Amino acid sequence: MAIVLQRRERIDRVLHAALAAAAFVALRHLPACPLLRMLDVPCPLCGGRHAIDRMVQGDLAVAMAWNPAAVAWAVAGAAMVAGWISEAAFGRRFISCRVERMVVLTLCGATLASWGLRLSGAALPYPPP
Repeated sequence: MAIVLQRRERIDRVLHAALAAAAFVALRHLPACPLLRMLDVPCPLCGGRHAIDRMVQGDLAVAMAWNPAAVAWAVAGAAMVAGWISEAAFGRRFISCRVERMVVLTLCGATLASWGLRLSGAALPYPPP
C-alpha cells in the first residue's frame, strides 16, 4: 500500500537525497582515520573510503576486502536515495519506514560484526592501496 506524501515531505526527501550525495563526495577527501593513526586501532569504518573508491571503479572484490560493511552501507544508501528521489517525483512511498529501519539496524549489526572480526584478527588484513 503506497502512502501519499504531502508537498513539504517530498521537498524534504529531495533535500535528504542531495545531502547524501554531497556527503558522499565530501567523505572521499577525508584524511586517514585518526583513531588508527593515534591508537593503532581501526575504527568500524576503517578502509571505507578505499572500499567506496574501489567499488565506484568496479572492483568489488577489493572493495569487500577493504571493508565489507562500507560497501553494504553504500549500496543500501544508494537504494534509499533512489527511493527518496522516486518518492519525491511520484509522491508515493515505495519503501516503508519500517523496512528502512530494519535495513539500517541490520547494517549496524553487520558493521559491528565486521569490526569485531577485524579487531580479533580473524579477518584478512587490509589490501595495499
